[in-house]
Amino acid sequence: MKKTAIALCLFLLLSVPLSLLGCQSNLSGGTYIEPEITVSYLTGDFAKQLTRDGAVKKFGIIKSITAKENGYYTLIVDGKEFINDNSQPNGFYIADLNMEYDITISPTVRSVFLPKIAPDQTTFFLTSVDFITALKDDQRGMHQEYLDSQFFYFYIMYDACELIIQQYVP
Repeated sequence: MKKTAIALCLFLLLSVPLSLLGCQSNLSGGTYIEPEITVSYLTGDFAKQLTRDGAVKKFGIIKSITAKENGYYTLIVDGKEFINDNSQPNGFYIADLNMEYDITISPTVRSVFLPKIAPDQTTFFLTSVDFITALKDDQRGMHQEYLDSQFFYFYIMYDACELIIQQYVP
C-alpha cells in the first residue's frame, strides 16, 4: 500500500509539469501574435475572424469626422448597401439605405485605403490617426462626386470599429 501511494505521488509530481507544457500560449504582451500585416491579410483572414467573433459589418460613405480623445474618432456614415445584380452594367448597384450611422473608430483601427480610388495604390494603416490623415489628404480639393464614390466597409466590435476596408467601385 505504501509503495502504491509513493508511486502515485511520483506519477502526479511528474505528470503535472508535463501537462502544463501543453498550456503554452502565443500571447505576446497580452495580445495574440499576428501574422505579417498586409492588405491581403486585413481583407481576408482578419475580416473573417472579426465576423466570426461577432463583428457587425456596415457599408457606406463617410460624411463627417469628429476627433474625440485618446485617438478615437466618430464618423458619420451615410448607410448604403452593395447589391449584386447581373442585370446592371457592372453586375451590382449601390442602394441608399436612407440612414446614418455614428461609428466610433478605435485608436488601433486597421484600415485598407485606396488613394484616388486606385486599386494599384492600395495601402493599409494600423492607427486611426494615420487613416484619418490619409483620408483627409486624399479628399482635399476633390469634387463632391469623388467624395460620394468613396465607399467603405466598417467592422464594428462592441462599441468601436476595428477594421475599415475601402470598396473599389468601377
